[in-house]
Amino acid sequence: MVMKIIDMKAILYVLNKVLLLWGVFMLYSCTKMDDYKKYFDKEEIIYIGKPDSLQIFAGRERVKLQWLIVSDPKVSSAMIYWANKTKERKINIKRGTSVDTVQTIIEDLSQGFHSFEVCTMDDEGNRSIPVYASGMVYGENYEQSLPNRSVEGAKFQIGGNTFVNWLLADSTSVGVRLSYKNLAGENKTLIVKNDETITELYGQDLGTEIKYQTMYKPDSLSIDTFYASIVTIRANEIILQNGGGPFLGTDISGRWGNLKDWDTNQAAKNHNGVGGFDNLDNNGYLSFEYWGTPSIINGKISQTLQLPKGKYRYVATVSNIDFECEATFLVISLGQQLPDVSDIEQALGYFQLTNNSLNGKDITVNFQLDTDQTITLGFLSTMLDNNPTAVRITKVRMYMDE
Repeated sequence: MVMKIIDMKAILYVLNKVLLLWGVFMLYSCTKMDDYKKYFDKEEIIYIGKPDSLQIFAGRERVKLQWLIVSDPKVSSAMIYWANKTKERKINIKRGTSVDTVQTIIEDLSQGFHSFEVCTMDDEGNRSIPVYASGMVYGENYEQSLPNRSVEGAKFQIGGNTFVNWLLADSTSVGVRLSYKNLAGENKTLIVKNDETITELYGQDLGTEIKYQTMYKPDSLSIDTFYASIVTIRANEIILQNGGGPFLGTDISGRWGNLKDWDTNQAAKNHNGVGGFDNLDNNGYLSFEYWGTPSIINGKISQTLQLPKGKYRYVATVSNIDFECEATFLVISLGQQLPDVSDIEQALGYFQLTNNSLNGKDITVNFQLDTDQTITLGFLSTMLDNNPTAVRITKVRMYMDE
């Protein structure tokens, strides 16, 4: 009997403990359930479609931002942040019926690396998750470092145009912007491509400057073109008509003929009515020759042209002089004709050809024009006493030094 009482007490003790634990559990469970319910008392967070494929395009103290809106029709605007979110811009967006491309320009940026944050919004103020992108901005420091394409020279062709000869272009450049003035006083501008080695300037005024700048883009997608500093050049060589190397002849009979594009007077035509051109060994020379022929007195071979003021060099390459020349000259004269031998001192400049010590050499006459002038250049010769005598010239050219 005693044993039964003890057992009943034990059972009651255990039952009380279980009820107590159950009560604690139920109290805790109800509290947690209430905490869960309180979250549903707040409004639901709504995210709209984010910018897709955000890109940054470099420019001059600015960038272009571009992204896609792929699917969300509720997008009506976007916020752009930069400079650690100290600067911002809101742009309105008008949606189309399919994928839309959004573009905007951010200006007044310093040269360097810039980061941007973009999120889209709807009319209720709901936002997308932000999207980030970075890009370079270029400015004055970058532009001042750009090199110009080099020019080998600029040649003006008498009766024609000016030709600019280029050296190789920088592989990072995108061309050259060139400007010049033509004979009508009109300013002309053209773009020279990188693979172009000779540029022809139609009707360029020899007395004016040619200006050019090499163009660059920092990358292929840059929205702006950058320019090296302006370079000013002038035509430094004047291409004379039929300047030799070899010379061209007309009315050729055997070796002898007249010089194409040159004025040759009758005194120099001492080979059966022609003269000034010698096709010895098919090489084509400008020539005077007194060799079993009538003598030459004041023989003249010349060209007349208009030149602007400046300093010039008239250069001839001597092929060969046979025996001693008594009075043969490389001559520059003001006006439309060469002087006679007796008046050689009246010439603007001259060089006397003497003997074979000049063979294979360049001879030069320097002269200066203070105003635009008509000049006549060429060769003057009297071959009267020294028979035989011959002079052959390989080529002639003129340079403009200033």
